[in-house]
Amino acid sequence: MRLTLKVSQRRLPPARLDKFGNIAGAVVSPRLSCIWKPGSNHAIRISANRAFRAPSLINNYLDQVVLNPVDLKPLFPNLPSQYASLVEDRFLLPQRVLGNRDLQEESITAYELGYVGSVNGETTVGFNIYVNDTHENINFVKFPDNYDPYTEQNPPAGWPLPPSYITDLATRGLYLARTANQFRNLGPIRKPGVELFVERAAASQAAAGGPALSRARDQHPPSQPGERRDLVVRAPPDRQHEPEPRRPIVLGRRAAARLRRLRRCLHDVQRQLRRPMGAGPHPHHLARHEPHERRGAPARLRGHLEEDRLPRRALRVLSRGRARARPDRPFRVGSRRKRWARRRRGSSSA
Repeated sequence: MRLTLKVSQRRLPPARLDKFGNIAGAVVSPRLSCIWKPGSNHAIRISANRAFRAPSLINNYLDQVVLNPVDLKPLFPNLPSQYASLVEDRFLLPQRVLGNRDLQEESITAYELGYVGSVNGETTVGFNIYVNDTHENINFVKFPDNYDPYTEQNPPAGWPLPPSYITDLATRGLYLARTANQFRNLGPIRKPGVELFVERAAASQAAAGGPALSRARDQHPPSQPGERRDLVVRAPPDRQHEPEPRRPIVLGRRAAARLRRLRRCLHDVQRQLRRPMGAGPHPHHLARHEPHERRGAPARLRGHLEEDRLPRRALRVLSRGRARARPDRPFRVGSRRKRWARRRRGSSSA
């Protein structure tokens, strides 16, 4: 057996130094790990490290009052009649839960010995033996009732009975705790453990295509010894590809408003073009034309819009919905200045 020691080019510091304001001094966290390979298929690992956790703000500065419901009937079975009605309901006993400013950091030291090896290139075996030592464990401790009890001179708030009954409870060994819980350091705690694992690769099934292909071949054997049958493997129903639903097109506020105006404008144009024959007052109105000419008018209008034969001003007015067809006049597309000029010429000639 030959011992080979390899030094990695990646060097890490073997320890870490931390300093927090709520703990007395600095904390050192060392770590050490060593791997020994007696063979190409075997490795032994030994490691040791230490970590810590500083107390939190709640652990240090908690100061809260909680209401604990207490049934006073079992505590005072022989109450006078004038006090019996006062203990029908549960009494909400105020109790304090406190933090601790003298807490030390919680630390854990772990030792581990592990082995992993490969047998015949198919089976991997290994084990891990570890020991975890916890020191100064921060825990929420419940105090006994006689640690800080209420007294006759200092009864709890809202006490329904005379304060002398609290002294009567103390003589019987029963106390009403004023301070219930507090954070304290506990330990040490040791937790050993062992882990074993064995992994084996199914080489025969992998070479044959897995259990799914072998079952498919068994279900559909060839009818003749020399016949060759193609095997089609399909995915299970739950794994088949499902087409994604089409996402709806979401328009912005301005785009949606502009589209609504354009639809209303085109609707008015179509309604004007489909009016009954003879309804228009003007002799050149589209409604006075022949039916076959009126049927071709919407197509011609769409052709003008698609081929962009109308001027830009007309298209802009049409898209904004300002050009509207009226029942008393034919639909015309043009600027207001031209309309005013026509009206002036008509009024001057008259």
